[in-house]
Amino acid sequence: MGALSWCGAIAGWAAALTIGAFVVVGARRRRSYDAWRDTMTDLGDGLDGVATAFVVVNVVVAVLLGVLAGAVQHALHAWWITGLLIVAAVGSLVFGLTACEHECRYPCRRGVAPRWLPRLHLSVASVVIADIV
Repeated sequence: MGALSWCGAIAGWAAALTIGAFVVVGARRRRSYDAWRDTMTDLGDGLDGVATAFVVVNVVVAVLLGVLAGAVQHALHAWWITGLLIVAAVGSLVFGLTACEHECRYPCRRGVAPRWLPRLHLSVASVVIADIV
């Protein structure tokens, strides 16, 4: 196992841990968040530090999934698996930039999001869910 394989393994583990840790910490910091009622996307809808962290976390996860995709391609030469990981990485990036709906127009900008933004968010979510399955 080479260095790139190890980097990919660590990146895959770190991506899942990063999202999980963010949801736990973000939910505790935003008093209005209800883990039973709200989705993770609700943590990105706003102008506070939690919403800013949502963008940053999703960008970091996108990079980590990209590293994992590169490692998988290098080790297994399986384009179909690499492609699925790239779709998930791009999805994470789009999630981070499109979570606004009621409390922000665009990330870190006050207002209500245009109609197409939440629709894009849900469309990409559907594609990534199908991708993961």
